This record gives sequence, C-alpha cells and structure tokens, in this order.
Amino acid sequence: MSSGASNRSAATVDKPVSLKRNSEDIGWEYGVLVDLNDLNVIQCKLCPKVVKAGMYRLKLHIAQKRGQVTPCPNATPEDIAWCKQAIDDSSKAKKARLMEQQEVRDNVVIDVPSDKEDETGLHEIGSASQATVGPMDKVTKPLDASSLGIPFNAINNEEFDQMLEAAGRYGPGAKKPYQREKLLHEEVSDTKEMLKLQENEWAKNGCSIMTDAWTDQKRWSIMNMCVNCSIGTSFLESKEASSESHTGELIFQYVNSCIEKVGAQNVVQVVTNNASNNMAAKDMLYVLKPNIFWSSCATHTINLMLEDMGKMKKFTSIVDQAKALTIFNYAHHKTLSLMRKFTKKRDIIRPGVTRFSGGASIEPKGVPVLQ
Repeated sequence: MSSGASNRSAATVDKPVSLKRNSEDIGWEYGVLVDLNDLNVIQCKLCPKVVKAGMYRLKLHIAQKRGQVTPCPNATPEDIAWCKQAIDDSSKAKKARLMEQQEVRDNVVIDVPSDKEDETGLHEIGSASQATVGPMDKVTKPLDASSLGIPFNAINNEEFDQMLEAAGRYGPGAKKPYQREKLLHEEVSDTKEMLKLQENEWAKNGCSIMTDAWTDQKRWSIMNMCVNCSIGTSFLESKEASSESHTGELIFQYVNSCIEKVGAQNVVQVVTNNASNNMAAKDMLYVLKPNIFWSSCATHTINLMLEDMGKMKKFTSIVDQAKALTIFNYAHHKTLSLMRKFTKKRDIIRPGVTRFSGGASIEPKGVPVLQ
C-alpha cells in the first residue's frame, strides 16, 4: 500500500502542470506551461524537453529545425509537417505585415514649401534636432487625447502611421493644414470622384431608390434616401422631419425630389417598407411616373410573416420557451459563460429592434456620401 501510494505521488510530481495559454496556436497541441508565473517556459508533450523561449522555440523543436534548439526524438512525420507549416505561415504573415507597413510609409508624399519658417513653437516642445533612434515620446510633449475626443485606438490607424512618417521626413518647422477649407474641399472632390462610377452604372443598367426612416434616442425623426445599383449602395441625402407628419403626401414629395436628382430615366424602382403611408405615396407616384415600380421591402415582409407565425398556437409555446431560456442565460453571467464555452463562443440569436433599409443591406463603412 505504502509503495503504491509513493509511486503515484512521484508520478504526480513528475507530471507537468497541464496548463496552456488562451491561444489557437497549433503549438499548444505539443506543449504545456510548466509554471503560470513564466509563460515562456513550456514542456514538450512528446519528450521531457523544456524550452524557455516561448512557443516559437517549441515549434522549432517539434519541426526538428536545428540551430536554436535540439530536435524532438519522438515527433512523427505528421507532427513535423504540422509545425513546419505553422512556422512557414507565421513567417509569411510577418513578411506581409512588414510589406504593408513599408507600403504605408511609401505612400507618404511631402510637398515642401520654399520657406520653412519656424512659427509652430516646436522649440517649446522638444529639441529641434532630428531623433534618428528611439520612441517619439522622448522628444515630444504629452497630450491628453481624452480631452480632444480622440479614441485611444486611433494610434492603430494607418493614417496615423503615415502622419508620423511625414512628420519624421519633414523635420522641424512643419505647419499644420487648415482645418476646414482645403481638406473639406478635397474630401468632397474625392467623394464625387468615387460616385462617378456608380452614376455611370445608374445610367447604364438603372438603379433603385431606397427609403430608410427611423427615430433616434432623442426622438428626432430622420428620413434617409439611398441609391442602390449593381456596384453597391450610396447615401444620397437625409431629411430631419420631426416637426412634420409622415403622411403619404410628404413621403411622395420627398421621394419624387430624389428621383429628379438621380434622373427619372435612371430609376427602375422605389423600395420602402409596407407601412400605410408608404402605400399611399406609392399610389401618388404611380399617377405621376407609371413606369417606375414601387416594391415592398423584402426584409420587412419576412419579418411580418415570422411575427404572425410566432403568434400561431402550435408555435407560441416554443417561442415562449426560447424567450425564457434566452432571458435566463443572458441574465446570469456564469450561465452565459458556460454556454459560450460549450458553443465555442457563439451566442443565441435574440430578437431585437429591426431597422429596414429599403430591402437591401447598407454597409456603413466605406459607403460614399453625396450632399
């Protein structure tokens, strides 16, 4: 009895602590952390080897790449292939990141004026000599980003990298651009240039006018107009209509004015939801422009169908049980954490407030805007 217990105790001591970092790296299939206090010390699962330089060194050990670490004697050809592939993928990703950073720097173009007068007060901030090595915080003045409304993650922007590159190339005496006039005009010109391709598509294959009316948290009523074609969707204009009644006449006049801006010969259809005021505007538009279709929003139609199906007796109890389960899970953080653990961080689809954008999906990022 004593001998057996002693053997089990010795085995427990010799066995490494079965711990791993929260990572999807394939290397954790072959190693475990020895000590939580040092995340770079990892023991190989295939042999007693302990590496003290992190997961990359362990993958070199499994892949039997000589030079930095001794190869694993127990690694199978499949293990070696997996780790070699992981190392190659990591190397390619690193090279791609370096190339992207270089591309960002290469895109910086500086127009240096003939007179570089020092009117910026840089001598009050730091040394006028150019720093060739070291972080910029050694030669700059601390800035309270929160007081300016700048989010902290703005430092990860490519534009921020380009700004630093331009400042470094220019050197002392750089002048900041005008805040409104020049930059605003350039932005408007760029946006109009982006829209030319879509405008050509409107004339070639036609387009759809889509309405998107909604109310914000302060109860301001906003009516948006968007134009959709085969290339994509662009925002046309918006109207604040909190003081007006959203009658069919109002919607008809607004939609008709947008049709005239786009060109009636280019518009194939108008897409709205199924509200009664939109249906009234539909009848008015048919009288004025009978060649333009008025289509009901497919998203809104399907939503109404599902809502009515959920009210049927055969589905009511199931829907109520699903709601109760969802409410219970999301009201208890431990239960929610357990659910996400076994569902691989997937959430239950929960019903919520749906906003319709004329039956088509409008992506807010990168959508050109024309005012």
